Amino acid sequence: NIPNWLPVTFSINDGKWFVINDTEIISIERNLDFKTGLLSRALKVRDQNGNITLIESGRFTSMAEPHLSALEYTVKPLNYSGKITLKTGLNGAIINDGVERYKSLNQQHLKPVEEGTQGNRMFVVVSTTQSEILVAEAADHEFHLDGNLVEAQLTPTVTASAVYGTMSVNMEKEQSITLFKKVAIFTS
Repeated sequence: NIPNWLPVTFSINDGKWFVINDTEIISIERNLDFKTGLLSRALKVRDQNGNITLIESGRFTSMAEPHLSALEYTVKPLNYSGKITLKTGLNGAIINDGVERYKSLNQQHLKPVEEGTQGNRMFVVVSTTQSEILVAEAADHEFHLDGNLVEAQLTPTVTASAVYGTMSVNMEKEQSITLFKKVAIFTS
């Protein structure tokens, strides 16, 4: 595994971060367009407080520029108003734990080299522990409220091998906030 560029979630009124397994799923639709390579999902969920939220997302990796990937993540409160906080990140502090027979071995195969932020850009550089191959990821973030660009600044949290950022906006029922995340991924 290389650093995960996909992490995006949200919270309502400073509550718990959205986790799909802790939420009632009202409806879900997934689609993979083989012509464009776009993986999209529409998810309507209800939390413990009765808040119903529509989450729409799409992502792809460019075939023309294979080092570039992008995602779009939209949150729309359907029956409530309140503060929505989006959280996005690059996580290089991951382990290989998908094979049961290897669980007793050292699963930490990436070590931190450098991480940081500059405005709404975040980056992570890690090295593989055995072959010392560098893996670098950088992500730019842009926010749109009801389709209009919002001048919002991510509040960063930087730890060894991982960078996360949050951004909050007060929203009315049926408004939508969209995150556009563009990522470059390179190795040495």
